[in-house]
Amino acid sequence: MGYGASVPVPGLKSTDYRRDLALLVGGNTVSAAGNAVYLVAVMLLLKALTESALMIGLFQFLALLPIFLVAPVAGALVDRMSRRRVIILSDLYRGVVMIVAGSLLMLPGFHSRWLVLTTAFLAGIGHALFVPAAQAILPSIVPVAHLHRATGLRAASSQIGNLGGNALGGVLFVALGAPMLFIVNGVSFLASAFQESFIRAGRARVGTAHTESLVAMAARGFATVLRDRRLATVLGSQAGLFIVSPVLVIALPFLLIDELGFGEAAVGVYFALALFGGILSFAALQARDTRAILDLPLVPVAYLLLAVGFLAVAASPHPLVLAMAAVASGAAAATVYLFTTTWIQLRVEPALHGRVFAVMEAANAAVAPVGYLVAGASLEILGADRRWVLFLVVAGASLVWSGYLGRSRLRFPAPNV
Repeated sequence: MGYGASVPVPGLKSTDYRRDLALLVGGNTVSAAGNAVYLVAVMLLLKALTESALMIGLFQFLALLPIFLVAPVAGALVDRMSRRRVIILSDLYRGVVMIVAGSLLMLPGFHSRWLVLTTAFLAGIGHALFVPAAQAILPSIVPVAHLHRATGLRAASSQIGNLGGNALGGVLFVALGAPMLFIVNGVSFLASAFQESFIRAGRARVGTAHTESLVAMAARGFATVLRDRRLATVLGSQAGLFIVSPVLVIALPFLLIDELGFGEAAVGVYFALALFGGILSFAALQARDTRAILDLPLVPVAYLLLAVGFLAVAASPHPLVLAMAAVASGAAAATVYLFTTTWIQLRVEPALHGRVFAVMEAANAAVAPVGYLVAGASLEILGADRRWVLFLVVAGASLVWSGYLGRSRLRFPAPNV
């Protein structure tokens, strides 16, 4: 199988793709902003309720666990159903979950960590359906010549929404309280679903006939990954981000508030800096041809950038150093994401996109919960005086992976077509 461009994609209309792309991007941006406000609120709420880094790690674990459990079936559903319908239904579902949770949090008897953790798990089910559908629908909307730019635009717009939400999250938490921010997030999902309902592409089913079972369809997705060593390595690099990034995500509130004496609003600002780094990365790669993206050694460079950022934080947790590390972390994550997504969209059969993207999400979700739990537990055990040890370990792991990819010259050249 060569480039995905050689496979006709039902519903592709190159003359009017900008309208559908704008609707998808706009809806994603709205929900991303609401979700970013919610995530900042959750971290600050759990810190206030428990003062435990481990509890924040548990929240991330429960948010990602359903993605791992549901992803294989979710990918098969995405390839069996209309991808547009899956996107809309998953946003509606998450909106209802958040509004109900926020309403319950206003009641004294429900204002607890357990409701927050339950909400994280339920929302994760909707996320498991939404992500592969949103990634798989792009080739149905955008001509191949513009595909990586559309992928970068969608991701960057979500980053902008996240950036704004993170920047305001701490302030809104103080002004409105956590329950209202849960409801704001729910409304953002409903607004996103409404906007996405006007998308014209992606209505047709792309994948296998209904006579094939969901289990058989899911198995084909896993087999596609296992047969392609390069694809498996790319997905492994994407999942590897969830080994290293939780350390900085969980450490930031404690470094900023407890060690540097900043207010709660500063946490959102630093998360916004990470998103800004991602936006810079997407912007820098926009000038490249879509196929040329896959011939660049982007993954080794991204992991090298992560290593440098963690080494700097280990040496000096100065506010400016933390800001630079946050930007570097965001840029590295965005680079790996764009590379991985473009690889799947161009080199995997469109009828399998939902399943392969679901495998990617399942791999992320398999690694991320462990990463967050280990990071939270390690930071709690080491304490403020020895956090630098963990930063050095993460930097070393990133250097090893970057060096492996560099020495093996694994730049993922295009297959013979």
